[in-house]
Amino acid sequence: MTINTDTEERANTSNDQSSDVTVASNLPDGDVAANGASASENTETRERINYEVSSTEREITQQPGAIKRMSVAILINGLTTLDASGTPSFALRPEEELTALRDLVVAAVGIDEARGDVVTIRTLQFEPIEPSGTLVEASLLDRLAIDVMTLVQSLVLAIVALILGLFVLRPILSRPPLMASSQIGRLAVASQPEIMPLSGVIDDGEIDESGLSDVSEKALIDRSRQPLSRIDGPPEDPVVRLRSLIGQRQEETVEILRNWLEGEEEKV
Repeated sequence: MTINTDTEERANTSNDQSSDVTVASNLPDGDVAANGASASENTETRERINYEVSSTEREITQQPGAIKRMSVAILINGLTTLDASGTPSFALRPEEELTALRDLVVAAVGIDEARGDVVTIRTLQFEPIEPSGTLVEASLLDRLAIDVMTLVQSLVLAIVALILGLFVLRPILSRPPLMASSQIGRLAVASQPEIMPLSGVIDDGEIDESGLSDVSEKALIDRSRQPLSRIDGPPEDPVVRLRSLIGQRQEETVEILRNWLEGEEEKV
């Protein structure tokens, strides 16, 4: 590529006239040479051209796996037919079938004949392969179509259900049912002896005075000042009393609970 051009031209012209003294001027008959004259002309042309050094970079990317040439070879077994006597006979496949297979392979693989790709299809007889080793037979589980994993899962679930029944449900079912508050009250009243109503009158002879000690008036006054709980002792807890009654009269308690449960079922 040209950057700039520098052209220089020079022209020089000169004329020279001389009258030099020579030998001819000393001769008697000699003529002195005429005055000589010389002319010179010089022309010079210079041209300077500056060029830029250019470079061309070319990058070619080639993906790996490029196919230069492809060859496909296919071997197909022939046809085996049985004649009337049952004897097997071998025959090659017809050419039309091989041509159809070749067209199918060319379309599927992408054969390019201009690139030099070749497809070869031949038909031959394959020798039968005799089985070697022990023939695999179906096991009992395969015959019964039993899934081992399903069987194991069912067994684990059965074991879990058995454990829950023995250690959780059985204690709950064997526990005696709770009594209703009304039946507990009736049981407590039935277990107590019949109490006669108080009339406020004490007959002579009802109190045995032989076991009583003499108490002074001062002692009675001091005891009257004490709280009732300190005189008669702490009151008995009704729950403790009910438990003791149930322990003493278990048969009556069970009968009351049974009647209560039957009555609840009839209401439902």
